[in-house]
Amino acid sequence: MKIGILGGTFDPIHVGHLLIAETVRDAMALDTVLFIPAATPPHKRARVVADAEHRLEMVRLAIEGNPAFEVSDVELQRGGVSYSVETLERLKATMGPEAAFFFIIGADTVPELTTWKNLDTLLELCTIVVAARPGFRMEDLLSEALGLTPEARDRVFRHFVDAVRVDVASTEVRARLAEGKSVRYMIPQNVENYIRAKGLYGTKKSAPAPER
Repeated sequence: MKIGILGGTFDPIHVGHLLIAETVRDAMALDTVLFIPAATPPHKRARVVADAEHRLEMVRLAIEGNPAFEVSDVELQRGGVSYSVETLERLKATMGPEAAFFFIIGADTVPELTTWKNLDTLLELCTIVVAARPGFRMEDLLSEALGLTPEARDRVFRHFVDAVRVDVASTEVRARLAEGKSVRYMIPQNVENYIRAKGLYGTKKSAPAPER
């Protein structure tokens, strides 16, 4: 079975995450894409995020209706700093040798790879798939990955997908919600309803809006 892995804080999950997952699933003929909310992302320790239970539930709501999408709380159950290599080791141990993992990263993550824990081990456990905007130049990515070994560079750039992406970021979504601005079409309606019902990101608690 070919399983895509899309990790993130998902604070909150937005349509950009969903489009990347679906585009890579289609391009790589994946059976499933597993969304894995991080407990404490290594590169975002200083920022306060919504509680894990909320972020997990928002992902569950966002992927409703897509049988190829699943969510896992493996990192939330483990707690602490969420290192991808430890997550892959756990998944390998629980899902067995028949599971082939495809780890999805955005092109903007490539410069951070040299700081990842046990990157060489991670590259042995999975296949990296780099998702980028259409027209994103491979030359730009290669120049940003000079700290990688030749072997690591070959593995990282073996699969490059021009993903359908929209210019949406969780930071922007949170800011707009706090300012009382519309986030329509930026996040799924049921996710927005959940945020407002729980009073997340500075919103006032309110009854769910009708489904659009």
